[in-house]
Amino acid sequence: MRLVVLLALAALALTVPLAQSGSCVPACDAIGHNFAFAPPVTYVDSGSWVTWHSFDGIHTASDADYRGAFCFNAEFTNNSPGRAYFAIFDGALYAMSEGDLLLRCDGWSATALPDGSFALEYTCIYHNRMSGTLLIR
Repeated sequence: MRLVVLLALAALALTVPLAQSGSCVPACDAIGHNFAFAPPVTYVDSGSWVTWHSFDGIHTASDADYRGAFCFNAEFTNNSPGRAYFAIFDGALYAMSEGDLLLRCDGWSATALPDGSFALEYTCIYHNRMSGTLLIR
């Protein structure tokens, strides 16, 4: 099922123009509100920062795996946005949470797509039903 969803996202990434809502050139804003991320799929240019904002308490945007390890983890509250940087170098995806080190992500929750872009699923570690996807190209 996950493969079908990721392939559908890959096809969508190839057909949706970058100027649509939820795209980032060179930076992007996303919102955590009512226990959901908006937009649920965000298109990010390689070399861009994504900033998350909250209107209802504390949230995270994290690709944490079952062991609690992650490639990026942006915590944000009503008064303080969270940020992370995403870039593709030599066919690999890298991410950096604000104030952290640049880490290679493609072995985590990132999926390489046929066009060289990556789909990166993320959740709120405090509210695991909050989820979203970044399409980094």
